[in-house]
Amino acid sequence: MRSGYIGEARNRVIGAVKSIRNISPYLRDVPVVYIPEVEPGHSVSYGGFYLAGVEDVLTMRESAGDKYGVPKTDISTYEMFYQYQSMLLNDQVSFCDHLYSLTRTPEDAKRNAIEQHYAYAWLIEEAVGGRDPKVQLTGKMGGKNDDALITIMMTPYWSVRFLRRVGFAPYDQMKDRCRQLAMAG
Repeated sequence: MRSGYIGEARNRVIGAVKSIRNISPYLRDVPVVYIPEVEPGHSVSYGGFYLAGVEDVLTMRESAGDKYGVPKTDISTYEMFYQYQSMLLNDQVSFCDHLYSLTRTPEDAKRNAIEQHYAYAWLIEEAVGGRDPKVQLTGKMGGKNDDALITIMMTPYWSVRFLRRVGFAPYDQMKDRCRQLAMAG
């Protein structure tokens, strides 16, 4: 990956955090919990690098000592999908007015995410050579991309895990920062 691209992507992610903070005065000083996706088997997590050192941004890891980010596996994808679907059906989540993308306008990002939502389905590949059929939940059929929907599904999934303290995040740093903000306010 080109180093210029990494620097440009980092600047865009930092810009997105700044934009989120400008939505409301209530978001200006609160800690942001950053949950980048990491594909299993990848040795480098650029997602963790993007916000490294940015004030009041805490990056999740699967467990202490792991690289920044949280893995998306077939199993976690099923769990994310069912939690997302359950929360939608019970009116616990909805699309927000501010959907950010590094490469799209907010309107295009929202439209893309909705298209990916409707394209998400079970893919069943036939059994070959005596093996069981492969069953996979995906939005990548027909060469399409499902990154926006995966990001949206990761949000409620990892938020619940974060609040239950499953996985690793710098909880003490967040608690200390919240305490500082409460004392300053």
